[in-house]
Amino acid sequence: MSNLKTSDYPVFTNEIRKFETSDPGHASEFNERMKTLIENEIALNRDKANKAITYEKTILASEWTGSTEPYTVDLEVPDVDQLTNVEIVPGELSIEQWESMTDASITRGTQDIGMITLYAYGNKPNVDLPIKIIVRGD
Repeated sequence: MSNLKTSDYPVFTNEIRKFETSDPGHASEFNERMKTLIENEIALNRDKANKAITYEKTILASEWTGSTEPYTVDLEVPDVDQLTNVEIVPGELSIEQWESMTDASITRGTQDIGMITLYAYGNKPNVDLPIKIIVRGD
């Protein structure tokens, strides 16, 4: 007996082909529908509300790239993809760090699987900046 292989990243579908009286009673007919049901369950469990996860990171001043604004920095963040709800807030800042962060006008830019890119539309940060990345699941 072999296992039913699902897609690497299943997507929920609300349509499953119904059985017709003319369908052959072959296992492939049942397996096709079973695969859809299993993939729906995987997608729903993956996308359901989970508790928020907070990651604390320090962006080193040397990690900012670009010679003109917007300056960018890529941050590796587990559990993130293009659709993940993410909040980025300052960590515990010294006055110098607060001034650098404020002068930088940092915003969240883009997200991809495991990665967030931040943009600085002001001055390039010249000190290391502690931040908290909150990956929302709630």
